[in-house]
Amino acid sequence: MCTGCDWVKNFKRLKPIYVNRNTRCIYIHIPKCASSYIVTNILKQGYVLEQVSSIDYAKKYSDYFTWSFTRDPLTRFVSSFCEIKYERKHLCFWESVETDKFSPSVLLDLLESRGEFEPHVMRQRTFLDHFEHRKKIDYIGNIEHMEECSNKIKELTGVVLGKSSSYKRETSSGRKPILTDDEIARLTLFYAVDFE
Repeated sequence: MCTGCDWVKNFKRLKPIYVNRNTRCIYIHIPKCASSYIVTNILKQGYVLEQVSSIDYAKKYSDYFTWSFTRDPLTRFVSSFCEIKYERKHLCFWESVETDKFSPSVLLDLLESRGEFEPHVMRQRTFLDHFEHRKKIDYIGNIEHMEECSNKIKELTGVVLGKSSSYKRETSSGRKPILTDDEIARLTLFYAVDFE
């Protein structure tokens, strides 16, 4: 089951840290938390973003302003599920699961049996903890409050994230599953640290 995805091994190679030397700030990318939108808006302004490892992050950029965005864990899970099922991304899922049988419960079973095996369904706290023990994260916004948080980022760093209305879009052509009470309870337990 998902033998092609070894997230523990891949996390060490992942470079979810974007450094902007012009504004002396660092953005920590958490998948399914508007990261593509944020990075695109930063690049549109002509800034150069360098991806670095967590080791470089601690050693070279300790005085840089560090920020990230999080998302409601249930909404993030649904978005990840839709991306996996309808956009056929993250193909390691398809080794043992037939498309027509893939449901939120199947993905939950994988999470509960394998733990944090893929970044799009990992606990957000895992990303933040991985970097926070190396350097304090100065600001954590929430995409459910994108306009307010974008204004704060502009005030703190000078980086403009664009209009929040351009971020809002239907996930995977509006094919969102309705979670059962049991799935919500299981998700709430799995993502408990993200609700804190």
